[in-house]
Amino acid sequence: MATWLELAKALCRQNCGPVLVLLHSRFRPEDRKEHLARALAPLAPEGRIIVSTQVVEAGIDISVATLFTDIAPWPSLAQRFGRCNRHGERDSADIYWIDRELTAASARPYSEAELAAARQRLLELEDASPGTLPKTEGGMDGRQVLRKQDILDLFDTTPDLAGEDVDVSPYIRSSGDLNVYAFWLDCDRQSNSLSGQSQPSPDELCPVPVGEMQEWLATHPAWRWDVDAGVWGKVQHASPGARLLLCQADGGYSPATGWDVAIKAPVPAVLDGSGLSDPDVLLDGDSASVSAWQELTRHCVMTLAELKKLLARIDSPALELLRAELEDAARNHDWGKLHSLFQEACTDADTSKFWAKAPHMKRYARHGFRHELASALAMLAQGGHSDLAVWLAASHHGKIGLSIIC
Repeated sequence: MATWLELAKALCRQNCGPVLVLLHSRFRPEDRKEHLARALAPLAPEGRIIVSTQVVEAGIDISVATLFTDIAPWPSLAQRFGRCNRHGERDSADIYWIDRELTAASARPYSEAELAAARQRLLELEDASPGTLPKTEGGMDGRQVLRKQDILDLFDTTPDLAGEDVDVSPYIRSSGDLNVYAFWLDCDRQSNSLSGQSQPSPDELCPVPVGEMQEWLATHPAWRWDVDAGVWGKVQHASPGARLLLCQADGGYSPATGWDVAIKAPVPAVLDGSGLSDPDVLLDGDSASVSAWQELTRHCVMTLAELKKLLARIDSPALELLRAELEDAARNHDWGKLHSLFQEACTDADTSKFWAKAPHMKRYARHGFRHELASALAMLAQGGHSDLAVWLAASHHGKIGLSIIC
């Protein structure tokens, strides 16, 4: 169990009075939002204790009166110090750092050398106010450098051959332990393949370090989407960026603590049945088109109107030069929904009209059909549309970028 999680549980058992908030990256999105909201809420009379991992170093505008921190690389420590009396609202504030024996194992996910260097600076430090902190020395370590090919890979949102999205975690934080993304469903843990399970929504995904997931797989089943077979196949190994389906009954997660191997209770589902519950739609359909009935012509007119509103708010000569192409893309982006495959997928539809949105959709009759690709092909066949307009029509759902996988 992670040290920060042990600390949070120990404080919870003490029931010492202040509100306890846990912040880390191993929550499902909605649970993490709830914890962050509690951390940033107005301070209650009884006070608040926040137990946090490195996520507090960036992207969280928080100010605390007292900071306790483990040893970390010097740039990380400087970021953490900046969260103590951040706005100068107090006459004084205190920072405590925890000294401990450093070994290669205890230093992880950092190196022993960088922690030793940070420790030496801490021993020499008497004041942690921003103006007195020593500057960071040395340049980039070169472990994660964006090359041209990396930028192109990140620009292309098309899933890879395994059906996974590009893993961006190496470029967000420095860590040798990259993430997989777990989600939990009610399933038969003895089955080698699951053919009736849905693809996860973003709200269901929980980041889990690869190493910890590999330990989990030693005693628990998990499945990964097999693009060729069109089923979830059982896996024995975790790889960065993979989306793994776990059994709800096996536990491993709670909204209160996030990813936690000590949790044995069934994991609560994210989807309550009011959203997209049909696995066929999520596996090989068009979930983005599930909405209230909307005729195709009206939808395209509304899209064009929204684009014009957006351009009016952006004072950019460069965009103004592209206005005609942008409006062409907006006007024709859903042309492909005229295709019979799309219209037939709109269940209970009035067939005398062409639809862009429907409350209920079923699996496409042709595996891999994408309406935005049909839009782009129609524009190319007609002619008179720029490459930019065609590309925008093809890529507007992020499923088609620089390549096509069906």
